[in-house]
Amino acid sequence: MILCEAILISIMLIMGICVTTTDIRQGIIQNKVLIKAFVSGMLINGIYYFVYAKEFRSLYFINLFAICLISILLYRFHFWAAGDSKLLICLTTLLPARFYDIGNKTNVPALTMLIIIFLLAYFYVIGDTIVHFFKKTKKYRGVVLSHKVVLQFLKNYVVSILYLGGLTKIFLVVLQESYKQNQLFFTFLNIFVALLIQKCQFLKKWYTLGIIVLWNIVYYQKFGFQGVSIKSYIILLIVLVIRYFLSWYNYEEIPTSQVKKGMVLSYGTVAKFLPSRVKNLPHHTNEDMSSRLKEEQVDAIKRWENSKYGEETIIIVRKIPFAIFIVFGTVIFLGIRIIK
Repeated sequence: MILCEAILISIMLIMGICVTTTDIRQGIIQNKVLIKAFVSGMLINGIYYFVYAKEFRSLYFINLFAICLISILLYRFHFWAAGDSKLLICLTTLLPARFYDIGNKTNVPALTMLIIIFLLAYFYVIGDTIVHFFKKTKKYRGVVLSHKVVLQFLKNYVVSILYLGGLTKIFLVVLQESYKQNQLFFTFLNIFVALLIQKCQFLKKWYTLGIIVLWNIVYYQKFGFQGVSIKSYIILLIVLVIRYFLSWYNYEEIPTSQVKKGMVLSYGTVAKFLPSRVKNLPHHTNEDMSSRLKEEQVDAIKRWENSKYGEETIIIVRKIPFAIFIVFGTVIFLGIRIIK
């Protein structure tokens, strides 16, 4: 069993070195590296879980399902690129489930690994933001902090809390103890649900809000504050505030001639392309990894620079090299579990 675990961890480390190198240098995670690691790991997993570690089989699949679900949601909500999701899923596939075992505290201990990953990423961005602050780097922002913006943020948060409170009651009734034992998992889901609520205008109508308020009142009168997790609401608030704070230095001005494949353009830059007749220029951006530039678009932008409407500089969205945080977060989690 130990030999299988050693092989799986070795595959993880080799894959981690390869993907972090390409992500930092080229901004990509190569599928061929992930496929080779995945196929090699599955062969070892077959021996590991069906011969030596049968008792950890259910724990393995529960954690793999949870990480797959959250990884896909992180991609769909544009937190990171598809390659980052595939990398995390691949690492979770390879990680021996014996190191997940922490008794009966939770069914999804792999979420601790995800927390470590995002803590590393947030520390990096906050540190980078501080460095740019002292360097007096020019700031580019689409939204200026004001009383109106703060009030809108608080309004969206309160609305989210109302719906999440109602959803919590349903989970508590249907799932009962399973919900209580996996608060961390549902806290992660709360973040995605809150973001979805903020995008859906229908859920902000007075009559839909009235229904959810009524539902909360009825439940509280019957069961009180049973199942309410103040901690999860505080975590949600912190995540939303940090997400807004990190956007202060979310953009960077570069010479147009230095634009590269995989970069993401700002809304303002794409708007400048609209009057131009240069072919293959991008005319839409979500300012996230789903809008990364392709090779033909890069060539078109360089031609645009010397055209009638061209400019010497453009604004891009700064990319976080998530691969290194995913790999290091997994290694830290694994190291903690091995020591314990």
